[in-house]
Amino acid sequence: MAMFDFENLGQKRQAGILAKVSETSTFPVTRRHVLASSTLPFLVAFAGVRRAAGGSQDPVFQLTKSQVPDRRVALLQCVLEDKGFYSSDVDGLFGPQTESATKAFQAAHGITADGVVSIRTGKALGLPFWDTNIMRRLDPPFRDDAKYAQGTQFDFRSLAGLGNFFSGQPDADYDSSNTLTRRALRTNNPGAINISNWQRDSMNGYMGCTLPDRHGNQTAIYEAPEYGVGAWGFLLRKIYFNGSKDKVTVGAIVDKYRGKNSRDPYIDGYKRYSAGKFSEEYEVDLYNNAILARLAIASYSHEFGSWYPLTDDQLMAGFAVTDGYIDATGKDVVVVSPEEMDPTIYIIEPELELP
Repeated sequence: MAMFDFENLGQKRQAGILAKVSETSTFPVTRRHVLASSTLPFLVAFAGVRRAAGGSQDPVFQLTKSQVPDRRVALLQCVLEDKGFYSSDVDGLFGPQTESATKAFQAAHGITADGVVSIRTGKALGLPFWDTNIMRRLDPPFRDDAKYAQGTQFDFRSLAGLGNFFSGQPDADYDSSNTLTRRALRTNNPGAINISNWQRDSMNGYMGCTLPDRHGNQTAIYEAPEYGVGAWGFLLRKIYFNGSKDKVTVGAIVDKYRGKNSRDPYIDGYKRYSAGKFSEEYEVDLYNNAILARLAIASYSHEFGSWYPLTDDQLMAGFAVTDGYIDATGKDVVVVSPEEMDPTIYIIEPELELP
């Protein structure tokens, strides 16, 4: 059984080694939560994807026999489902059903029906993996007009480069039939953190916030999802656990999120997206970025209802951003007001998505 050696990820990438992990999963899942019939990654890196011929760095998604899910393929399946071409399991595996759905989509859009998702098909689906960046101007509140002048160009991108997820549409209206308009995706804020002064004042890549929902909550918007990950890491380390270097249990972390809601669905979700690793009593070192990355994908995916489409490189880049705010040495360069140290103001309501 392969284990993902996250601590040595950097060295392995430099050596050209593609690191993967899988573990046997026996957890019951719904169709939207399918993780694969026999394998489940803690974190996966570019599984089932080849590079285009001729040295191009454009990603190409195609049929593979690999049983290692790719979180980006899960997003592809969701989008194909939204458009009425896919009705099988959202499992992150580019198998025959995904290939058939891709061919049907291509035929309907005048694209050569080869079942391969390269740049033309990917762009037609609205997926971002072929964009290095998107430059846009925005109106308030998506642009914080107290911080950015009218006409400011925002540079939406992934800090990990081409082939990674990011959104350039934070001002899109939510549409229940369009996964890409989900709040945690369109804002580049995987934890969907409510706006706060410490984000406005100190978080890299902060640019504005969403319109208020029916509870009055507004979600912070970032130029890159890695910046959103960085803010989430800061929230856990500084606000939820007051900068303590002690390990904390998954149950204690969930208690910060759940408010008055039952703990059990959160624990079940965290276990589901970690091959059972994140049980209620499992202790997490919030200053170990490898462990924090595992926790992040379990948390984000549970809230999202399917694999959240960030790659390993993106998660680790995000927590490197967190380290710049508060790290294991005790460095703390971000000031948080006493009223914003209250974890309850960041609780996400467990309801259907709203704008």
